[in-house]
Amino acid sequence: MWKLLCLTILVCAVSGGPSVRRQAGYLSLPASSLQVIRQSSLPVLQDAIKVAGQSLVSAAEQVNTTKADCVVIVENSIKTQCKSCVESRCKAKADSCAPNLWEGIAMMVEDFFTNKIPGLFNSALDAVLDVPDAIVDALDLNNWDNFLVGIGTDVLDTVLDVGNVFVNIGNEVGDAVGSLGTSIWDGVQDVGNFLGDAALDVGNFLVDGLGDIGDIAVDIGDSISGAIGDLGNLIGGLFGKKKRDVVLAYYVKRHARRQVRREARSQVRSEPSCSQLQSEGGDACMGFMSSCGNICDSTWLQQQYCTTFNTAVTAYQAALQSHFWVTTIPAQNQDFVIDQVMVDGSSYDFTTGGYNRADVTVTMFGETYTFPLASSISPFDLAPVGPEIAQKALDQYKASHLPPSTKVYAY
Repeated sequence: MWKLLCLTILVCAVSGGPSVRRQAGYLSLPASSLQVIRQSSLPVLQDAIKVAGQSLVSAAEQVNTTKADCVVIVENSIKTQCKSCVESRCKAKADSCAPNLWEGIAMMVEDFFTNKIPGLFNSALDAVLDVPDAIVDALDLNNWDNFLVGIGTDVLDTVLDVGNVFVNIGNEVGDAVGSLGTSIWDGVQDVGNFLGDAALDVGNFLVDGLGDIGDIAVDIGDSISGAIGDLGNLIGGLFGKKKRDVVLAYYVKRHARRQVRREARSQVRSEPSCSQLQSEGGDACMGFMSSCGNICDSTWLQQQYCTTFNTAVTAYQAALQSHFWVTTIPAQNQDFVIDQVMVDGSSYDFTTGGYNRADVTVTMFGETYTFPLASSISPFDLAPVGPEIAQKALDQYKASHLPPSTKVYAY
């Protein structure tokens, strides 16, 4: 009898007001009920954003921290195995050309592998600009550089996107990203602590992870500006000037590298002749790199020996596929509102005290979705349907913001 009385009161409440929206047989729950449901929805959304953001930042950090070790592995392999092969073949050729010819060029070969190889792999852009195309091709530097710049840029873009979502979230979250009563962060007293330092301290992470990009001046000309678009505006509010300059410098070098790759022409160089050895010395010996095969191929060495780095890249790509949606959340609109819940009055189950059919309309991050509930909704206990509504809204948002196809890098 008590349930029947409450049901009667509810029906009167939802049918008596002038703003009630009704469909045939459907009743709209009052605003007070929607707020109860909304509050029980928020933890699901908050946790999902936290997990996705931290997962992406963590995966990106692993790529950056393991990249340096991979460069060392490739560099050391070139300096040992590749060097040994080149020296052996060049010495044999030189000895067949003239007595004591090898003694005259041996130090030049030693100097190249000892002093120039580290420069090639620590600053591929600067090295490629000065190294003959034959050496670039033999070491597969263009593909190596393309791979490192490609994955590095993707990591940077992803963390920038996560940062733009999180950076405006502070203690006064209502003023920063939404209105009180509509923000997804309602009820979280310390959002920074909730999300974690790894996600919020994006600026330092970016600068630390980019590696040695040099002290080049950031002079954004028209052509570079066109290439990188509105990057300055994108990160303008994210970092201080020094950090912005470092990030912009990275993109300037990225653009320059692309120019180098477009302008480079692959050459197939035969092993050096006696006259070349006599006139070019140690530089001519580098022509043996191609015939030495994989041990002089930076791309092959990376695939073969950079297990930790390759695993990190694979894990990052998997994380991006799973959590890409969080990078698309508008930084200035993190609202979640349950616009209405329409229950089918004829579906009321007096045994369970709930409606078995209901349609929900929500607006999340500026996008509106409508979907049916799978579970029953009880006017006497509204909170249990909150998590289902949150998850369904999130599923629809993800479906509208699908991740890009997994990129196949040139490695």
